[in-house]
Amino acid sequence: ALDAGKHVFCQARLAMDASDARRMVDKSISTDRTTMVCPPPHGMYYRHKVREIVDGGHLGAIRHITVESFTGDNLDLDTDLHWRQRRDLSGLNTLTLGIMVEVVADWFNCQFASVQAVESTYVKQRLLYGQMSDVERPDSVFVLAEFSDGSTGSLNFSSIAGGASDTTISAYGTDGTLHYVAGPPDSEKGSMSFSKAPGWDIQEVEMSSVAAGGWTVEDEFIQAIRDGRNGVPSWETGMEYMRVVEAVDVSARSGRRIFLDDV
Repeated sequence: ALDAGKHVFCQARLAMDASDARRMVDKSISTDRTTMVCPPPHGMYYRHKVREIVDGGHLGAIRHITVESFTGDNLDLDTDLHWRQRRDLSGLNTLTLGIMVEVVADWFNCQFASVQAVESTYVKQRLLYGQMSDVERPDSVFVLAEFSDGSTGSLNFSSIAGGASDTTISAYGTDGTLHYVAGPPDSEKGSMSFSKAPGWDIQEVEMSSVAAGGWTVEDEFIQAIRDGRNGVPSWETGMEYMRVVEAVDVSARSGRRIFLDDV
């Protein structure tokens, strides 16, 4: 599309794997066309407020970040094969891993240094166009991460968790803890609470209309084109989370800890 002189917006997610993302980034650098990847909906409403809290030092030094994203989407054995379970259409992208990696890196200004992962596929085949086909992306993946500053993270995803609670993201710091609950899949808001040392009393995070974000994706892309710049998130940002996605895949298949510098 860039070779054809088109501006390019990507969604769900950037690329098939890290090398695919690198080729896209290299091509975008060589053109004057605007590129952008769709921002993760989970991060929209609270993003500015979270960055205000983090950049203001209210969490202190962040020691641990957790993500839990469980659904029962694939619990039914008779559900047809979804395109997200096909490697030819999804590449290495797995469940909401890439989205959550992007949110965590953006919100808490952290860089993944290494990952160690395990994954499982409980239903090996599902129906596709009247025939049984292999399920090529896992039903669940569990990731232990180390960030460049030495802090740690645990990111857990499953699509076979019946009665699962809402998706959560938490950051535990020396001076404060931030806890986000995504809410229903069709909600961009959810809820957020903050606990401050030394009492650690839990308080709901108040949102003003100025701080609140929302879905303005199409407007942002059009404005970036008019300004002659790339949109946000950039393809470079997309490449970074694709490196994490690939590292998780390699770790799960090899049983080894994978350093991002090697991906």
